[in-house]
Amino acid sequence: MMKKIAAVAASLLLPLYALAQDVTYALPFTTFTVEVHAVEEIHHAGPYSPYAKDLLNLNVPASDTKKTWIKEIRIVPHLEADPWAQRFTAPAGNSSLLAMSAQGLIAFGDGIEGKDLRWRFQPVDAPSFGASGITGPMKLVNQIEYKVEHTEEGEIRYPVEHSVSMAKTVEDKAGEAADAILQARKDRHNIAIGNTDANYSGESMAAALAELTKIEEEYLLLFTGYSVTREFSASFEVMPSATARTHRYTAFYMAEDGYIGRENRPRSKPYELEFTPVSVPDVKTDAAPADARKKPEKLGSIHYRIPAICRLRLLENGNPVLEQRVPVYQLGREAEMPINQ
Repeated sequence: MMKKIAAVAASLLLPLYALAQDVTYALPFTTFTVEVHAVEEIHHAGPYSPYAKDLLNLNVPASDTKKTWIKEIRIVPHLEADPWAQRFTAPAGNSSLLAMSAQGLIAFGDGIEGKDLRWRFQPVDAPSFGASGITGPMKLVNQIEYKVEHTEEGEIRYPVEHSVSMAKTVEDKAGEAADAILQARKDRHNIAIGNTDANYSGESMAAALAELTKIEEEYLLLFTGYSVTREFSASFEVMPSATARTHRYTAFYMAEDGYIGRENRPRSKPYELEFTPVSVPDVKTDAAPADARKKPEKLGSIHYRIPAICRLRLLENGNPVLEQRVPVYQLGREAEMPINQ
């Protein structure tokens, strides 16, 4: 990877070098992108779920639920120019300059390509159970009223029965659906054992059983509900700072309600990156050639960084879940190499 960076940097610097122009460069800076791939499962409770236990002896969630879990976390390092470490030099005809400056020169275009915007989080579809299990919104209820008839002997009260149309309750509809499920199971059993007035055989029996199974499943869905699963991704930037007292950085938080982001919400746990640098040896200042040290007034220098090799740990609520070794330039040491003017 460093060879490729060196080749790119050298090719970009060659035109400037050929024209003997001054060069402004920046020291390398390491950043990290934490890519989180998560899965969200949403269970839509059926409209008759509260009655599933009493009517069908089914233990199902009575209300909507949602759970989220992390499927994968990737930590991707990036090399870029350190905006706080700008340097200037006036190179001369020294090919070794290009080889050394390649570690510190980061060249990139400032143009931004236009791209179509895309939703990161797709909206969740509303639950749909259709109209299965509902024979009608109204029901007829028999009521008895007492009418009074005046006679010579006095008042006579007698009952009069009549039907009144009333809206069905959810429990009424659940009872109808449960009856339809039980009837479908009974009919399917009778057809399978031949306990019917009609004769079923071959394709006719298979078709009848399939239709009864379909009816049962449609009505049963109103009690059991259904679940939908979707995957989504999020990314977070972590930039280790050389001036920080500790090198533990919160990448993101994950809350119990499935939220994944920078905000520290109630009942959330942090995911952190912890960097433990390994000591980097000092670079001797007398490493320049002997003839160059004799003429300090004519010497220039180019700066470069020796990256710190760090033990990187990903911590979930303080517990390590991943560990690897990575180079981090800004946590290393800065050195310089004399060049001829």
